[in-house]
Amino acid sequence: MKDKRFIIEKILSLILVLAALCVIYADYREFRKEIADNDDIDVGVPKKEEILVTEGDFVFTLEPKSQSLTLKKSNSNEKNVIIPQSVNGYKVTSIGSLAFNSTKSLVEITIPDGVTSVGSMAFLGCSSLETVNISASVLTVGKSAFRNCFKLKTVNFADESALRSIEDSAFCTCISLESIVLPDSVAFVERSAFALCTSLESVTLGKELLTVGEYAFKGCTSLKSVALNSVNSTRFGSYECPAFEDCIALTEITIDNEVKSIGDCFATGLDGVTQIVFPAGLEAIGSHAFRNCGITSISLPSSVKSVGEACFRDCIALETVRVENSALKIGRGALDGTSWYDSHSDGLVLIGNTVYKYKGRPETNISIVLDEGIEGIAGGAFESLRMVDSITLPSTVRFIDAYAFNDGFYGINWADGVSIQVLGDYAFAGYNGDSIVIPESVTTIGKFTFYGCGAELVWDENCRIKELGESSLRGYSGFSITIPACVEKIGDYAFFEVESVIEWEEGARVTELGAYAFAEYNRSIVHIPDSVTSIGAYCFSYSSADFVFSNNSKLEVIGEHVYSEYGGIQVFIPASVRSIATTAFDDCYELYLVKFGGTEEQWKAIISDDTLYSDLEYADVEFNADLDEWSN
Repeated sequence: MKDKRFIIEKILSLILVLAALCVIYADYREFRKEIADNDDIDVGVPKKEEILVTEGDFVFTLEPKSQSLTLKKSNSNEKNVIIPQSVNGYKVTSIGSLAFNSTKSLVEITIPDGVTSVGSMAFLGCSSLETVNISASVLTVGKSAFRNCFKLKTVNFADESALRSIEDSAFCTCISLESIVLPDSVAFVERSAFALCTSLESVTLGKELLTVGEYAFKGCTSLKSVALNSVNSTRFGSYECPAFEDCIALTEITIDNEVKSIGDCFATGLDGVTQIVFPAGLEAIGSHAFRNCGITSISLPSSVKSVGEACFRDCIALETVRVENSALKIGRGALDGTSWYDSHSDGLVLIGNTVYKYKGRPETNISIVLDEGIEGIAGGAFESLRMVDSITLPSTVRFIDAYAFNDGFYGINWADGVSIQVLGDYAFAGYNGDSIVIPESVTTIGKFTFYGCGAELVWDENCRIKELGESSLRGYSGFSITIPACVEKIGDYAFFEVESVIEWEEGARVTELGAYAFAEYNRSIVHIPDSVTSIGAYCFSYSSADFVFSNNSKLEVIGEHVYSEYGGIQVFIPASVRSIATTAFDDCYELYLVKFGGTEEQWKAIISDDTLYSDLEYADVEFNADLDEWSN
């Protein structure tokens, strides 16, 4: 009995061992497959049809289509290495991943003309490397390309460099690097590109720079000065992850005279920076650009048109604010938390002719009438303000910034003769008063203008608005919306996630419905005007409402994904339609009835077999349907 039990136990143990080996082998095969399929990482697993070319200490792979070489591996023990421009008539165009990885002897490397990319981790851990010479042809320095090159002191970029991108951690932990002058061609410096370069003292950012990634220069504890030459930068990390995080020695920032805009979060958190000179010609300063800095005064030239949200917020030492442009657009909370703002008494706080904010809270209910001559309302100016019955805007007001009336329940009135033409992005976002009258002078509705707004929209009888902009009424929560007859285009996402009743003014002239325009709209019915001739992708997706066309509709094409994942049970298609895309009804699982205004022959001519026998497989089609029964 014991022998039998012993044999069973051995068999079970053997089965478990074999099962484990099968799992390990499967994982190993998957690992090899992942590596073989990865174009960036090469750890010795041969790729299919890999053609190797050897020249001295270098091993290259030949790309058959382009007839070019990638340096796969260097076996050189030389201190100074110059990569050849060509081998056997083939041009060398890239340095492969891990090509020089952990080469201890390498002191200086020259990357020749013709090479366009330096691969990820190409020189990772080359602990003796001191000098890098990068030719003008290089476009990209890959992820971690020179990471942990602890002795690297000098990076020389060729004159007329075409370099565009320095990727994540490319020079991270190069602790001997003392300065970096980026070529004017560089547009993108990615996350942690120069992080923990603890000897780095100066950085020059080139003219074409657009974005700098999060923590790009984090922990550069010796960094003292930054020169910004970028004409139109857009972003430097984020408020939560600033590009210059923990640069504790940074005190000097210079901005070139050609700079037009300073990107978001440029100098966030640099409390050692106490003085900034803004050049004449500067037009815009981004959100959070100098938040929580140590600056004590600012003087903005007349060329500056806008200052972004929280731009100078929490600059506690900031006492003096001078602006030459009396109609400066100011983002939400741009100067909150400064000594300048704290020094003002409760009530209206102005910057030039712009209302920055209503400070404090009235003790009794009041009505606010803004003086003639005021030209702008800053972002968040009247946000969450209570004990106010109404605010009257003067005829001279020209712009309203984002969230100016957010969470407001007071009335908004316009003085006679108002001439405002643009209701900008997020202007009335979050406003929950009874109603907003849209003046006759308004011709443009921006993005997210009424986002999350609950007030009734009242259009002037002489309304001149041609387009409701992208997401202009997204998330609108009022009871109903009447779209004025003058509107000719509904922008992308215009009514996304809206739950209000949607109606059209008599004589509607709208011709175009943008992508996702009515996506996730779930009220009962929307009548589509006869004038509509174009419908964007996913226009009715994720909705359950009936989108009803009349017999007189001019619509001829139902394009790609117009009804994808539509949740309604029936659709209405006018006889005017001449073409239906094969993806128009993707994943419409609830759809069981198609009401078509034309004949069966017309239907067969416009619908593909793929659509008919897949997406509409379980839907009945009613031919010669009288759509006017539903459209009235």
